[in-house]
Amino acid sequence: MERKEYIDAVCIGEPLDKPSYDSEADTWDLYFEESPTNYHLDTTQDLLSVSFESQAEADRAYHHYSQPTKG
Repeated sequence: MERKEYIDAVCIGEPLDKPSYDSEADTWDLYFEESPTNYHLDTTQDLLSVSFESQAEADRAYHHYSQPTKG
């Protein structure tokens, strides 16, 4: 899945909403909460937008990251 490594590295939790279309950029976007990292020393967590070229890619990512985790 495209963008999986990026999402796993810098995002936490489930997507905040279903994919939305950005007509100016011609992309489908998912929003996540930023995960804490050693590279981001600010303790506040921002919202991150992850862009996809197609709705199908964005939908696959949404469904993958919306699944409840086990354990």
